[in-house]
Amino acid sequence: MSHWPDLIAEFLKTHKPPLHSNTLNVYRSVLRQFFVWVGSSGHEPNSKGVALYLETHPHWKASTRRLHSIVLVQFFRWTPSQLSWANDIPTVPHLQVTSHLPDPAVIQGIFSLIPPEQERDALLFRLIYAAGLRIGEALALRGHHLTQQQDEYVLRLDGRQRIVILTDEEVVRRLRARLAQLDTRDQFLFQARKNGRISPLRQQSMHERWITYTRKAGTVCSLEQLRHFYPQEQAGLYPPDRLCQILGYTRVHSVQRYYSSSLNQTAKVIE
Repeated sequence: MSHWPDLIAEFLKTHKPPLHSNTLNVYRSVLRQFFVWVGSSGHEPNSKGVALYLETHPHWKASTRRLHSIVLVQFFRWTPSQLSWANDIPTVPHLQVTSHLPDPAVIQGIFSLIPPEQERDALLFRLIYAAGLRIGEALALRGHHLTQQQDEYVLRLDGRQRIVILTDEEVVRRLRARLAQLDTRDQFLFQARKNGRISPLRQQSMHERWITYTRKAGTVCSLEQLRHFYPQEQAGLYPPDRLCQILGYTRVHSVQRYYSSSLNQTAKVIE
């Protein structure tokens, strides 16, 4: 097993996208722990070995078990493309990603019921959906929080060192249109106008408006649920480190909730 330390080092060095330093340490720790177990247990580093490895740690929290599964799957997907002798390593399967939320089509159905004249509502709820924002975070946004970095639009959340990358083109289009309507970029993106006066939107009011739309759609979905839909969809497209970057988190475990798998059936090979 003497070649594994070098292979781990090469995997971490060439990982795309590059790993943040804290994520790098997590990945290194997970891989080293697994191969120490392989060396002491005598089991092979294959799909069956991974399943047995997880079973020997019943005290782990579900998020910890998911983290180890994801890192190991990424590592074994990578190895055959790097070393010719690695073709002898049994394939470790893809994780089975499942959703604990209703079908995303339900959300699109709710959005379709928002009248065209309610542009503010449509933008607010789509932004919560596409950026994983809490209602309070969304209502606190001002025009200057939206900026462009190279070819990406990002939100810089006030009071926190968090930058959210916007990957939904429809939301970006609506945000840019909304910016053009503001007198200054210091204004709130979402405002209430009554009798010629401008005031901030209240969270309770927007919760009530969202409930009205969900009832029209004949479904139940809270704003808290809404903010988890899009990130969970993206988990099927991106590794944890990239999703962490998109959502503006600094620790990879912050996004592990979106990588759900059947841990009792980790060794399911996808042809």
